[in-house]
Amino acid sequence: MAILVHSIVSIAAIAFLYIGVGGIYKELIKPLRKKKEVAHWDQVNCSIISGELRELRSRGVHYWPEIIYEYEYNGEKHKSDKYSFWATYAGRRRTAEAILERYKPATSTTCFVNPLNPNEAVLSGRASAPTVAVGVGILGNLFFVTMAAIILMCEIYKLIKSLG
Repeated sequence: MAILVHSIVSIAAIAFLYIGVGGIYKELIKPLRKKKEVAHWDQVNCSIISGELRELRSRGVHYWPEIIYEYEYNGEKHKSDKYSFWATYAGRRRTAEAILERYKPATSTTCFVNPLNPNEAVLSGRASAPTVAVGVGILGNLFFVTMAAIILMCEIYKLIKSLG
């Protein structure tokens, strides 16, 4: 019985670690890598088609700008809605509105196009200080949750072992 419990705790700890590392990769490392890559992407003119303020109600209210734009690359027309490599929501309404103010429909701007995959484009390839702070916060929270789960599972294991 003790071996079974120990195995379950070990598997659960590995699962939590895997989930934590996956979250860190998705929310912090991948956008940082993309941010570095965009320096080598082609800058092209693009036209803003539409821009809307979106709202998500989950543990508070979060806002993000939904911006659709089109661009031409190597003679082909493309559309995208990717504003940034970072989290798609801006969080605060004022931040999302400020982004929408910069990218009004029927205006032209510059976007960055991946020359290896012209269907991939982004309006902003840089990270703002608040975005980096959010990323670091996510990183810290993921490590905390992972370690707390491992410690909790070890304590449960010790308790079960002492009872049986």
